[in-house]
Amino acid sequence: MRDNIIALLVLLGIFFGIGEWQGWNIGLAGNTPTLVYKKDAQVRVVRRVRVDDQLPFTFKGNLSDGDLIIKGFFKTAANFETNAREGKDKLIFKEEFHKGDKVNIEQILKAGKGVYVIELDYKEATGFFNLKIDKTRQFKE
Repeated sequence: MRDNIIALLVLLGIFFGIGEWQGWNIGLAGNTPTLVYKKDAQVRVVRRVRVDDQLPFTFKGNLSDGDLIIKGFFKTAANFETNAREGKDKLIFKEEFHKGDKVNIEQILKAGKGVYVIELDYKEATGFFNLKIDKTRQFKE
């Protein structure tokens, strides 16, 4: 039992040592809650909407350190039947948060049928975040 505790403490020391050096995050944005520690990263969550013309999402959390920029983009999807190319990203939503801010966004991105991208830009960010995307509206026939 004592050996297990020592091994766990060593692993925690390594984990936080790496975190101080380059930061880390645990979780997948859009699928699971995400714990971020001193991380500089850009996370892009891409969803293709085929039936509805909007993408509702919620993003909640507490930013205890650093900065966070949340952006929403839209682009038309490529279509092999009409030989249409994929469009360029068009910014349709942007919000910035700073150290100590509570993040509570309930937003509907509405630009038509196509590809929506939610981009999370962490700058030395630390916090616990949860991005939820309403998946039922994307694929209903």
